[in-house]
Amino acid sequence: MPRKQMVSKEQKAKAIILYELCKGGKAPTIEIKHDLVKLYNEIHKTNYRLNTNCGSCLKTVLSGIKAIAEK
Repeated sequence: MPRKQMVSKEQKAKAIILYELCKGGKAPTIEIKHDLVKLYNEIHKTNYRLNTNCGSCLKTVLSGIKAIAEK
């Protein structure tokens, strides 16, 4: 059973903003993509590269942020 991640109010607020910007499945800018990956890494204690172009990795990141934003 996966551990429940503790998400601060600030992280949740940032997740909501970032998810709204990327709702269509694509980050509008590289900076927003970096912020998305950075927030995901911070919350989930992962180590995805900020400049990753791996579609599977980015889908995981976006799905994780979506789950936090929609809680």
